[in-house]
Amino acid sequence: MSDNSTASPKPRLSSAALLHRVVFFALLCYAMYPYAGKLSIVYAFFLQLVVVYGLKFIFIPGSSFTAWSRMRQEKYEEAVGYFQKDVEYYTKREWIDKYRAALMISWSTISYREIALCGMAYCLIQNGQVKEGKEVYEFVLKEYPESEAARRSLNAINLIQKEEQ
Repeated sequence: MSDNSTASPKPRLSSAALLHRVVFFALLCYAMYPYAGKLSIVYAFFLQLVVVYGLKFIFIPGSSFTAWSRMRQEKYEEAVGYFQKDVEYYTKREWIDKYRAALMISWSTISYREIALCGMAYCLIQNGQVKEGKEVYEFVLKEYPESEAARRSLNAINLIQKEEQ
């Protein structure tokens, strides 16, 4: 099944995300102005990039990057294993999702664990394990009732299964 309607979720941003980043940028500019003058904007921009993306490498496991890479390469069976490692990682470290706005300046309303579970379900389905993938999406909805990605994916799977009957 290669229907994009079951695609993994793109992070939703809360309404405060842009404001949070702008305020952070402004504070960096203000702090650097006495030392860099007009160049403080340039320095603040690059420092913000380093902080935002650097912290992601600290708090997001390498398995996550590998999982998405394998998924793009259509190596779904391998990706499932890496997504499983992500789920275990974020289950043990719930505080990362809880405090990620401060840790990584990320205001996404989708937790990293939910993203990993949806990625795993998607790969299972693409690998022909529809029953298992559907069960993972159902689990996501139990854990995260607001998960639009899981809801849409389950609806698409159910529709396709009805049409096949």
